[in-house]
Amino acid sequence: MQRIGWTLLLLGGGVLVGYWAYFMVTRVLSEAPLPIRLGIVAVILGLVVLFATVVRDRLKEQKEEEGQF
Repeated sequence: MQRIGWTLLLLGGGVLVGYWAYFMVTRVLSEAPLPIRLGIVAVILGLVVLFATVVRDRLKEQKEEEGQF
């Protein structure tokens, strides 16, 4: 049941982040100066990398804990 909840949470979050990214690319980034565009892209990519790292580490820890019992 917990996996279903996490799956729904991640799917819903993915849809929201995808829409937000589409909005950023079509509206904000098309009108902003180049340094602002580069900064926004760098922040977005940094957040994605950090989020992926946290998820990967949590999954790795979970597998290690399951193997101890």
